[in-house]
Amino acid sequence: MLPHLVGVVVAGVRRVGSTIRIAAEPTGDRDWCPRCDGESARVHSRDRRQLADTAIGGHPVMIDLRVRRFFCDTIDCTAKTFAEQVPDLTRAWSRRTPVLGAMVTAIGLAVAGRAGARLATRLGVAVGRDTLLRAVRAMGDPEIGEVSVLGIDDFAIRRGHVYGTLVLDMVTSRPIDLLADRTSDTVADWLKEHPGTEVVCRDRAGAYAEGIRIGAPDAVQVADRWHLWHNLAEAVEKTVTRHRADLRLPAEDAENVDVVNVDVVTAGVDEVLHAESEPIDGRLVTRTRERHAAVRQLISQGMSISAIGRNLSLDRRTVRRFARATEVEELLTKAESRASLLDEFKSHLHERFNAGCTDAARLTREIALLGYRGSDKTVRRTCNHCGALATRFPQDPLRRRSGRPPAG
Repeated sequence: MLPHLVGVVVAGVRRVGSTIRIAAEPTGDRDWCPRCDGESARVHSRDRRQLADTAIGGHPVMIDLRVRRFFCDTIDCTAKTFAEQVPDLTRAWSRRTPVLGAMVTAIGLAVAGRAGARLATRLGVAVGRDTLLRAVRAMGDPEIGEVSVLGIDDFAIRRGHVYGTLVLDMVTSRPIDLLADRTSDTVADWLKEHPGTEVVCRDRAGAYAEGIRIGAPDAVQVADRWHLWHNLAEAVEKTVTRHRADLRLPAEDAENVDVVNVDVVTAGVDEVLHAESEPIDGRLVTRTRERHAAVRQLISQGMSISAIGRNLSLDRRTVRRFARATEVEELLTKAESRASLLDEFKSHLHERFNAGCTDAARLTREIALLGYRGSDKTVRRTCNHCGALATRFPQDPLRRRSGRPPAG
């Protein structure tokens, strides 16, 4: 019924309060020295050990074990005496049986400290949360062995400051090791110590790529599926946000689009070339608005940049960028200019303007022959804008800025 008590003789069982106490003593007449493995039957003294065991009927169990201390008769052994150990029941310096020790470790692994202590109490085992955590820490690391398909990714020990590396066996989907940082040298050293890797699944960090090339040059590097989809989604979102002004309405609304474009062009080229569309309601825009509002609120409360970064889990540079922006629109990606009637004639206008012709009426007549259907006001505003740029960044001080011939 109690296989771990096979090596002892039970002298009695009694109940003291809520605890069941079992009196026992070993059956053998000799033991072996743990240092030199020498056999000895010469008894030095006797002692009593108390071992906690698994509960019986919900009651804690305590084993009162009478053990002996033997002389070591090996001449060159450093141990003069040694305590008797019962197989499957006692260990050196242990106050629990191996069965109870395995149970405590299992509880600690399953539910950790506080919850584990409450569960152990219900199971009749008096153990504290710190003892459960010590039992988990005392476990030896499992043998890693040879891993053919390896997974490498980073994790935050202190977000924004300290990062480590998680190594996984992709076949079993189990973590096998933790590295102190995420540098290429650390990854390369680990791979050299554990040869046999054929495929490494990683994110797109350059340090990991370099470490794998050094530590496992024959291994095939592949990007994991999550990072592929994540990077693709971010790239698509940024591209759509940047070029949302180029999106066209369906074909059935093309006639209405032409009318709108003509009205906008006649209103002025500044409104056409510099008009900004409303920010799209996307995840990136929503997150930017929320962060900007949170940063501005904390700044109004007198918090420092570092304190805000710790509070919102943001880098200080990001917090500083949000703090400098008085309006959230400054942080959002600007929409590109909408199409105008001057788009297909810009190259001709730039060429003529650089040649010295700045007369808007003359330029309008020239591009009208090429198919321009707008007014000269639009061309005049474009010339004024180009003239302002030329004044700020003159190319040639000797070049005449008028299309009319000089007087004289």
